Amino acid sequence: MSIKNIAVIGIGELGSRHLQSLYRASFDLNLFAVDPSEDALILGRNRVSELEHNHKLNKLNFVKTIQDLPNYLDLVVIATNSDVRIDVIRLLLEEKEVKYLILEKVLFQKIRDYQLCSKLLKSAQTEAWVNCPRRIWKDYFAIKDFLSKKSKINYVLTGGIWGLGCNAIHFLDHFSWLTGSSLLKIDSSQLDKQILRSKRKGFIEFTGKLEATYQNGNNLSLASIRSEKDLGIFIRIEGEDFSISIDEGKRVYTLELENQKKGSRKTTHQMYIPFQSELTSALAENLFKKEEIGLTPFEESSEIHKLLINSLIPHIESVNDEKVDICAIT
Repeated sequence: MSIKNIAVIGIGELGSRHLQSLYRASFDLNLFAVDPSEDALILGRNRVSELEHNHKLNKLNFVKTIQDLPNYLDLVVIATNSDVRIDVIRLLLEEKEVKYLILEKVLFQKIRDYQLCSKLLKSAQTEAWVNCPRRIWKDYFAIKDFLSKKSKINYVLTGGIWGLGCNAIHFLDHFSWLTGSSLLKIDSSQLDKQILRSKRKGFIEFTGKLEATYQNGNNLSLASIRSEKDLGIFIRIEGEDFSISIDEGKRVYTLELENQKKGSRKTTHQMYIPFQSELTSALAENLFKKEEIGLTPFEESSEIHKLLINSLIPHIESVNDEKVDICAIT
């Protein structure tokens, strides 16, 4: 395998974890960290300084602009905030030749940016995926296999203030993948009539409930309870003769089967939940070997994102009593 040029753009909390993972890659590479903020670049330097030196790493550069990158890049991870992501993608693809992109979510805040990004990717002949990693957590494979024989499945997530706006996409995508069914519509009518300020300046958050309808009679409910700030998130997947209770915080799930003759039977399973710093380099290696990487293809994720954004914007308009074309989640 030839030496690969790889960049991470946006060296915040998540971007620095992507950087850590790629720093430990098992293939030869030149690695670039890009962020206009010196504090962010310092964070990136500190994160890689925690690791043993990798002899596969030919070059490690910390730069402030896309123009400082080489003209050809095998892979770029874009881990910026959602409000600047489309501008970063446009500039990157105008300035550089990029083979593969891995994009963080939420992708974009405006509906029109999804179509624009699709055009940019096609014009540049760049393949892109969105980082919804539950699709590659090994313990969910067994659950997916079990659900393949079931219909009319309900997925119910409850928790405290867990970031319903910025994190809903993970679970909307998760259920679609688990059941192999497409998302049809999202109902935001049960969201609370107050919009919260996010921990990140300039962004908003929601509490209350989102409900989603999928093909094959499958349904999803995501609830964020404002009065329970410190409550973790709990997932329950259920059908006519089974239920699966998942506590990712405790890394455990319980499968309960109901049988009219044998009664109910429970089995509890431990879950392994990898950190992002364990995942990105393996994804990159699979890409370069032309193997399936398991993440959500851009166009598939884009359709889920658009349904989410289109359900949240009317709620924002109703609460704020003004017309908007932006959903400021990240």
